[in-house]
Amino acid sequence: MSRLVLHIVFLGAMVHSMASGASLELNAPRIHLGTAGSPEWEVFAGDPPRARRLDLRFNAHPNADEAALFIRQDDVRHNWLVELNGKRIGTLFLMEADLVHAIPIPPGGMREGENLLSILPPSENDDIVLHEIWIDLRPLSEALKQSTLSVDVVDAKDRKPLPCRVTIVDARGTLAALVALTNTAAPPVAIRPGVIYTANGQARVGLLAGDYTIYASRGFEWSVATQHVHAAAGPSAALTLSLHREVPTPGYDRTALRVGIVHFGVGGFHRAHQAMYLDALMNEGKADEVCAMFHDDLEFSIVDHTSKGSGPATIEGGKQDFCQTTQEQVAALQKVPHTMRTEFNDVTVTRSWLHPWTSEISYTEDRAFTIRGANLTLNTTSDDTITLVQTFSGVKLLKVQVEAWMAE
Repeated sequence: MSRLVLHIVFLGAMVHSMASGASLELNAPRIHLGTAGSPEWEVFAGDPPRARRLDLRFNAHPNADEAALFIRQDDVRHNWLVELNGKRIGTLFLMEADLVHAIPIPPGGMREGENLLSILPPSENDDIVLHEIWIDLRPLSEALKQSTLSVDVVDAKDRKPLPCRVTIVDARGTLAALVALTNTAAPPVAIRPGVIYTANGQARVGLLAGDYTIYASRGFEWSVATQHVHAAAGPSAALTLSLHREVPTPGYDRTALRVGIVHFGVGGFHRAHQAMYLDALMNEGKADEVCAMFHDDLEFSIVDHTSKGSGPATIEGGKQDFCQTTQEQVAALQKVPHTMRTEFNDVTVTRSWLHPWTSEISYTEDRAFTIRGANLTLNTTSDDTITLVQTFSGVKLLKVQVEAWMAE
């Protein structure tokens, strides 16, 4: 059969009280819809679809007011239309997850006697799974207020509210149908089935009565808080979840940083070593740790023309000397409130086929060093050449040549 037709007769035993309203149960068993012989995923290879589309027939009375259609769906990747008596009332929710989707039925959408609910496939191949389908005879906003849940998410350290994501799943792990009840004067929340994004860590939602698990999260650097709650019909439930940092973040002012190092390559060295070293350097002034980036045979030469009234100062040496110079400079900078802006121009990279593991990089560096509170800015320019070499322990700095002047 190209169409699955399930005849469901509206019997008194199938109408049960739900708070102040009633519901019509249209489907309970699992239904797989898709294109026969063309499974979208391997998981469906041994699970042939029962049909391409779904038609559910049921008896009802006309609805003078809005009603609510609830569909538990899973693995929806394309646009499936939902029609009632030949009129479109919505679509399935585009998400490849197990969730309960709620669709409002407009007044007059149901008619006396037999009605037809259809779920129509897209032109693309898409295997989906449907479970429980029912109609609540109350308006959607009222049907989703069987119970209310207030959630507050705070920083475990100072108890201040945290912007975060709150995820709500029922006892089956299904993302719950929700309606936002947050006061309009508060920062707005963004909401979709089972998920709330709150700008101030606070949210108040309506949901169906039942047992739920609540998750609060805020990115990989924060913990995840979990709590189980029973949402009874009628009363409200309130809970507070706390998150704590699990990944340390910089203590220095990142907005004051400017370009300081250019790294050439696919980025593995920077991700694995350089970023960590530089963060430690800027956060704690640990210049000695940066020395790990230097080759044991490092040679450096700095010719400084910036001093007025005297000849150039020349500093030369090896790895130990360069590490000592770096440590002294960083220690001095830590004591002076400042900002630094660095620009690199005329960058040239040279590699020789005789030495494929070595790269020579030359460039002109223009630097502006501003001492905050003193209204003093020093502008310098330098011609720099550095040599990098690939070793078994990573890329190392092998040679440094710098000649610097005061900029005009």
